[in-house]
Amino acid sequence: MKYRIIGFLVSLLMPGLVAALLSGGQKICGLASTPATHHGILLPLARSALEGSLMFATLFILPAALGRLAARHLALPKSCFSRYFPLLLPGMLWILGSIPFMYLPFPLSNLALPGIFLSLVYFLFFLGFALTARSRLPCLRLKTGLLQLAACLGAAILVAEINLWHVKSNLLIGNHNENSGLVIDVYDYFPFYGSKLARPDRTPPSLQIMDNHPRLDGDIGLLPVYAAAAQALYINVETGDYGEYLNRSSRELPHIRYLVDCNNTRIAWDLLVEGYIDIFFEAPPSQEQLRQAGEAGLEPEITPIAKDALVFMVYKDNPVDNLSIEQIQAIYRGEINNWEEVGGEDEKIFPFQRPEGSGSQTAMCEQVMDSLKMTDPLPEKHVVAGHVVKETAEFRDRAEALGYAFFWHAGKLFPSGHGRTKLLAVNGVKPYLGHITDNSYPLIIPLVAVTLRPRSPQTQALIDWLTGPEGQALIKNTGYVPLKSGS
Repeated sequence: MKYRIIGFLVSLLMPGLVAALLSGGQKICGLASTPATHHGILLPLARSALEGSLMFATLFILPAALGRLAARHLALPKSCFSRYFPLLLPGMLWILGSIPFMYLPFPLSNLALPGIFLSLVYFLFFLGFALTARSRLPCLRLKTGLLQLAACLGAAILVAEINLWHVKSNLLIGNHNENSGLVIDVYDYFPFYGSKLARPDRTPPSLQIMDNHPRLDGDIGLLPVYAAAAQALYINVETGDYGEYLNRSSRELPHIRYLVDCNNTRIAWDLLVEGYIDIFFEAPPSQEQLRQAGEAGLEPEITPIAKDALVFMVYKDNPVDNLSIEQIQAIYRGEINNWEEVGGEDEKIFPFQRPEGSGSQTAMCEQVMDSLKMTDPLPEKHVVAGHVVKETAEFRDRAEALGYAFFWHAGKLFPSGHGRTKLLAVNGVKPYLGHITDNSYPLIIPLVAVTLRPRSPQTQALIDWLTGPEGQALIKNTGYVPLKSGS
C-alpha cells in the first residue's frame, strides 16, 4: 500500500515539475519580459536556439529521466499490475478529467488541449520507469498484468474518444488557422510597403506629423484605413522590416517599425490599456473592456470615424432570404432551432458565434441581442475572424449554417465565401452599400478610434484629420462608408 500511494503521488506531481521547469526555462530565455504582441520585435537567434534546446530537454528527456529515477529508488512490487497501475492512474484521471472541457465555449474549450502534452509526458515517464524497473526486478505474471493494465487504460481512452467523437461529429471542415479564408497578404497593407493602400485625394495632405507619431493598432479589417493614414501623414519615421519573420529578403519589406501593427481586438485593446499604443481602431469596445480601462484609472475617448454593418449569412442554397431581428434573437437564445420555423427547409440551425471581446461579438450582443443572453455554443460553434464566412460556406451540411460578420470583412477581406454564401436581409432590408450609406439597414455599426485621455497634440491632429473631409475621403477610397453620405 505504501508503494501504491508513493507511486501515485510521484506520477501525479511529475507533470507539474515538468511544466515548472519548462516555464523556468522560458524565463531564463527572457521570454517572460517580452510583450505579448511584440510590435515586430524578433527574438535573437541565440535566444531562440536556447529556448528550443531547453524545451526539447524538458519535454522529451526530463520525463524519461524522472521515470528512471523513480524506478531506481522505489521498493518495487513483484506483481506487474501492482507495480505499474499506480503510475498509470494519474494519466487516466487526466484523460477523463479533460472530457468536461470539450463541452465548454471557446476559449475555455482549449483547456482540453493540455491532454496532448500530458499524454506525451506520461508516456515518456512510464517508458523510462518500465525499462529501468524491468532491468532491476523482472515482473511476475507479466502477461496477465499487461492485459489488466491495457484493459484499464483502454477503458479510459474509450470513454474519452466517445466524448470526443460526440463533439467532433459536427466539427468544421478545413484548417483552423487564424487566416483561413483570408486571401489577402496582410503586408500588402503595411505603410511604405503595402501596394494596396488607398491614397488621399489631396497630395500632399494638409496635415503632416513630423515627430511623436501616434502608435496605431487594431483589427485587421481597419488596417487599410489607419495604415493608409500613417503612410500619408507620417514624416521622418524610422523604418524596419519583417524579412526574417516572413522568410523573405529583408530589403523587400520596409515599413514603419513599432508605430503600425495589426492584432485581434482583444490584444489591441490590452495594448491600449497597457500604454503600448496611442489609438485603437475597431468597432466600439465592449462594456467589459471599458470597465477594464476604468478599473485601471484610465479614461477612454471614443471617436467614430466610419460606418460598417453587422450582416448575417447562410449557404447560397438555403431558401431563407430574410430574418427579423426578433427571429435572430430567438435563434441565438435557443428558442428557434429549425430553419422550417423561419420559412426554410426542415433542417437544424447551426448558428456560429465569435469569441467574447471580438468586435463583431460585441456588436452582436449589444446591438442585436440587446443584452439578452445568448446560448452557450459548443466549441465547434465558436470561430475566429474570417472563419465565419469560410465555415458558413463549407460547413458539413451547408444549409444548416448561420453566421455573422462585418460587411467589409465579408465582402473585402474574406471573399472565400463568395458564390457559396449569401447575405440575408434583416427586417426586409438587404445589406447593400447604399443601404448602409443612407442608414436604412437596421444594423449599422460605427467604426471608432479609441484613445486615452489626455490625447497628445499629434494624436488629436490625426483624429481630427480622419474625421475631416480629407480623412473621410481616404476612408471612402478604402472601401468603407464615411460618416456622412456626402463625404
